[in-house]
Amino acid sequence: MLIIFLLVAFDQIIKYIIYIHFMDVRIQLFNGFIGFLPLINREDMSIFNKELGMGLSKSVLIIINFSALIILIFLHYRFYKLGFLNFHSKSIYIMFISASICSLVDKIMLGGSLDYILVNGTVFDLKDVYLSIACVYMIVYAIKNSSSSRSLKDDIMLLKKILGLK
Repeated sequence: MLIIFLLVAFDQIIKYIIYIHFMDVRIQLFNGFIGFLPLINREDMSIFNKELGMGLSKSVLIIINFSALIILIFLHYRFYKLGFLNFHSKSIYIMFISASICSLVDKIMLGGSLDYILVNGTVFDLKDVYLSIACVYMIVYAIKNSSSSRSLKDDIMLLKKILGLK
């Protein structure tokens, strides 16, 4: 819990400092490949709008964010109860939950997201880094620990166990 608090605090403190002191600063290196380009993203605010073009309102995105947070907390609890939590799964959950909280705070406090890291034409923030790390970590961990000897039936039984469906 402390780590989640620290990750969220770090993200929000950086955004506060940028918002107060550096909103007019633009730094681009290597012909604009990387840089510092602060902007408050109130248009897209989410992968649903930016990449999928769904045009969801801020209110709907807040509901989706809050629902995702509840689901993450539920799954974390189920993994804990079933003894599935280890260093790796805890780290993945910490990153996902931290990113979800950061996203909620951004939407509620700023009406969007203060993005500031420029890489190859895309501007993002620390919350997006948390999400990317969690996704990559989860995929690598799942592949590394998957068993080709398990059947689909075994996978369905495990999923039912995790969700509490006997």
